[in-house]
Amino acid sequence: MTTETKWYRVANDAKHARQIVVHLPPDAQVKSRVEGNLLGPMSRAWNQDWAGMTLFMSGDTPESKGPFVFAKANGVVELLKGCPARVAFSFYRYRAGGFLQIFVHVHSPAVETRARFPFIIENGHWPDNDDTKKLIPALIEREHLEVCFVADGPTGPNQGYFGLRVPLPAAYREALKEEWTSLNEYHNLVSVSVRDFNGALRQFEAENPLEENPILSEAPKG
Repeated sequence: MTTETKWYRVANDAKHARQIVVHLPPDAQVKSRVEGNLLGPMSRAWNQDWAGMTLFMSGDTPESKGPFVFAKANGVVELLKGCPARVAFSFYRYRAGGFLQIFVHVHSPAVETRARFPFIIENGHWPDNDDTKKLIPALIEREHLEVCFVADGPTGPNQGYFGLRVPLPAAYREALKEEWTSLNEYHNLVSVSVRDFNGALRQFEAENPLEENPILSEAPKG
């Protein structure tokens, strides 16, 4: 596994977005955290071929409990192995409130040839949601970021296949804390009567067409 994790921070005012993006190289591959099939909360993604979620797992230690980012990849999971990936924490300031999206993008030419578009999944988080209030701070505190890839397989739905795991530099985690705190401060300034998850989601979809990659490119240096 690589010892130095590459990441960058970027903003786009037109999209009301600030992003912190981390690279997961092919040699970051690890054994799947999921032994057998992931059921419970992930069952909400049973009817989707590609989906993302952030979940705690059962365990006695923070290392085993997570939370972890899960990416469902029906039909293409084997084509994602050995490919570089990016995870973007995207903080949006919308009229209806603050909105966090966690994107996972795996650069797999084989998937793009088969599906005719890249493998990108999104996982939205609303600051007022009780699960979000527990998950996101815990995820930010972790010294490693781990993405677990699952797909419907011979043993049933959401079978574990492999993971990608990278160490997170202290500066990266501090940047995440800053952005999450700032997003919540913005969200709390929006009147409770105006805050609306579906409204924020609609604005996200309007400003991020399906044919565009929502992960912003790194700003040129110099």
